Amino acid sequence: MCGSAHCQIADFWAKELGKEEIYAYQASKRGGYLRCRPLGNGRIAISGDATLVSIAQLQIKF
Repeated sequence: MCGSAHCQIADFWAKELGKEEIYAYQASKRGGYLRCRPLGNGRIAISGDATLVSIAQLQIKF
């Protein structure tokens, strides 16, 4: 799933369709359904099911 792409288009389609929230489907190998709700001020709330695909540890040395 590409949450950043859905954030970019959710506000446009909600306004275009006259909806307070929209439901999106991403047709890809790991795709799925998302609920997108524009909150105003350029913010979008996204919710949906998730699957853990990786666990990692990051060390940053200064």
